[in-house]
Amino acid sequence: MKRTMDSVRKRFRTGAVILLYHRVTNLKHDPQMLAVSPKHFAEHLQFLRSHARPVSLRHLSDRSNDDSRKAVGITFDDGYADNLHEAKPLLEEYEAPATVFVSTGYLDANREFWWDELENIFMNGRVLPDTLEIRLKGSPRRWPSRDAYVGLCAAIRALPPDDRETVLDEVRAWAKKKAVCRDSHRPMTKNEVRQLDKGSVVEVGSHTVAHPVLSSLNADAQRDQIRRDKTTLENLLGRQVRSFAYPFGNRPDYNRASVNAVREAGFEIACSNFEGIVWPRTDRLELPRMLVRNWSGDEFARRFEAWFS
Repeated sequence: MKRTMDSVRKRFRTGAVILLYHRVTNLKHDPQMLAVSPKHFAEHLQFLRSHARPVSLRHLSDRSNDDSRKAVGITFDDGYADNLHEAKPLLEEYEAPATVFVSTGYLDANREFWWDELENIFMNGRVLPDTLEIRLKGSPRRWPSRDAYVGLCAAIRALPPDDRETVLDEVRAWAKKKAVCRDSHRPMTKNEVRQLDKGSVVEVGSHTVAHPVLSSLNADAQRDQIRRDKTTLENLLGRQVRSFAYPFGNRPDYNRASVNAVREAGFEIACSNFEGIVWPRTDRLELPRMLVRNWSGDEFARRFEAWFS
């Protein structure tokens, strides 16, 4: 019995968590709950430096000593400009390694991610027609304007990138609004990605070209999204890109073809978006992560301790 308990304790000590952030900034509207304020992010990092051991993803998965009970990896998805301008200075201040996964199709494109563009159309006090009616996969869909944001997000989330753009064109025409890129919501430029990757604190990883739901694409299209993003980043940074994150990343959002494409592309680590502890035997190409919201330092500490309880 004692030998069994010792084995359990040893296994528990080697568990770790990976945190999933998206943005560090203050926003007036944040319907997707992606932004953590700089104040709260600093409180998170202060707690982690005092009560855990922030490590890079590579060290997280390669660790072999017993001093890993509260090892933690920090990640960001998508590639917002505030990852450089607001998150990186705090990461450097607290000496907390992080990986930022970037979708290269949005770099230098002077456009917002599609969910931000919909938020800008429907949630900024603009006068819109009473009803939105569009065609999705050949079938008409109709929403009152007040419900269209939620309905559209659900309806176009899994569309292939080209079909998604067709729907966005229809919505812009209906709203009589051209595509804009607000400074508060813009993705990074290529030069900013280079700046972000400089130094020893932040490493840039891959997140596909257009941020699709990979499981909605056939195997060839998945390979194209994954390999082109990796190649673009490697040419941009002048180094091998080792890590990847599945867009959206819940279990239905990618499939075995996705994992195979990630492996074939030469990635060493890939992150998902379902909760779980990372154990030494956890598949390195399907690492779970804990999604972080705009919690105060006290709330973050409470949740962090609960993950390890």
